[in-house]
Amino acid sequence: SLISGLSVIPDINTEVRTYYRNAAHDTLYSLLEQSDPEMAALLHPQDTQRLIRALEVIESTGKSLLYWQAQPNHLPVPDTSFSVFQCNLSRERLYERINQRYDMMIHIGGLKEAETLHSQQTDRTLPLCRAVGVRELLEYFDGIHTLDTAIEHAKTHSRRYAKRQLTWAAHQYDALTTLDMTMNVEWLMQHVIAHIAQ
Repeated sequence: SLISGLSVIPDINTEVRTYYRNAAHDTLYSLLEQSDPEMAALLHPQDTQRLIRALEVIESTGKSLLYWQAQPNHLPVPDTSFSVFQCNLSRERLYERINQRYDMMIHIGGLKEAETLHSQQTDRTLPLCRAVGVRELLEYFDGIHTLDTAIEHAKTHSRRYAKRQLTWAAHQYDALTTLDMTMNVEWLMQHVIAHIAQ
């Protein structure tokens, strides 16, 4: 958003937004097919969040989200160049940190939070319930997995997500400078400053 800008979309009518967010999720795709078939063809019928966004945009503006996305982006900081850095650890160290982080999340209340979501019968299509690490704990409370299995699945899915993030970043930017995060802070600062000064 900062580097490439954002599509400029007029304000969404509050009543329209409320209506679609409270609509039955199984009707959203067919509603979008009727009002904006081109946009519907690009979305998965279960992608509730994007379906709602497409519906509220076309109803509020009279134009498809595709139209607005095709307009020139608004750059929040025009005429600016950026240096993009990626913090990098060895795969082994990264995975070790991911595992430790998940154990810590469980220790400081993550399991209790998932239990609360389960007991309140929170809608499983919400982004929170589909988040990596939450979904697996909800499956534990559903009786699908043991706690140990659910935690191991969450760690595996977290590691895969981190790998996808690295791949995405590598293909997203023309120039990406990798920082070796095993180095001390002083070295990292000098490296960043030297790169920006070029």
